[in-house]
Amino acid sequence: MSVVQRIFKRKVYKFAEEVKQKDLSVFVFGTNEFAEAFIERLLAIGLGDTLALIANREMLWIEELKDQISVLIEENRKEYKKQNLYRTIGFKKAEKIIILYEDPGLIQDIIGGVRKETKAKIIVLERFAPPYIQYLARIPDENISVVGDIEAMSAELVKHIDLPLRTPPIIQVPVPAHFEGKTLEKTKFSHFEILKIVRLDEKQREQLYEPILPLRKGDELMCYIFRQEGYQELIKLLKEEAEN
Repeated sequence: MSVVQRIFKRKVYKFAEEVKQKDLSVFVFGTNEFAEAFIERLLAIGLGDTLALIANREMLWIEELKDQISVLIEENRKEYKKQNLYRTIGFKKAEKIIILYEDPGLIQDIIGGVRKETKAKIIVLERFAPPYIQYLARIPDENISVVGDIEAMSAELVKHIDLPLRTPPIIQVPVPAHFEGKTLEKTKFSHFEILKIVRLDEKQREQLYEPILPLRKGDELMCYIFRQEGYQELIKLLKEEAEN
C-alpha cells in the first residue's frame, strides 16, 4: 500500500469513527459559498451537533469550523467515484445528505455512492442539479429533493426535525438616525426587547452582535415583540426618527 493510500485510509477511518461516536445525521458535501452559508445557518439554529462536512479542498472558513463540526477533506476527485469512500464512512444514522457542489459529474458520483449505503433524504440545489438528478427528484420513491435556494434547503431540513418549534414575533428595523453612535444596553422598552444588532460584514453577510456596541448607519435592530402593544411602541420610535 502506498503512502498516499495509507494517509487516505487513516483520515477517512478517523472521520468515520467520529461520525459513529457522535451519531451524526446531516452530511454536507461542498466547498463553495453556498456550503458556507448553509452550514452557518445550521449552526445558528443549533444543529451543529448533528452535522458533518465533506469537502474537496481546504478553505479558511472550513479550517475555522473544525473545532465545531466533524470535517473530512478529500481532494482526490477519483475517490468520489469509489464505493469504498462511502462504505467506510457508513452513513448508518444519516437522515439528510446535502450536496452543494457545482460539478454535475461529482454530484452524480456522490449520489450514486451514498444511495448504496443509506436511504437518507438527498437534497441538491436546483442550479447545480444535472438533468438526470432533476428527473429522479420527480419520482417519489427516489427520496431526492431539488430546491431553489439555501433558505428553502434550510426549511426542508428543519421541518423534518421532531421538535415543538414555533415562530416567535421577531422583526428587524433600521436603526433610527438619532441612535447612531449610541449604545442601547441601558435602553428599556415596555412592550418589546432589542435582541441583537444586525450588521453587514465586508462580504455583505449579516452578522449578529449584542446590543452593547455603538450603533452605526446601516445597522438594523432585531426586536422581540412580547406584547401586542410592542408594534405600536416600535412604530412610534420610528416615526419620531422620521419627523426629526
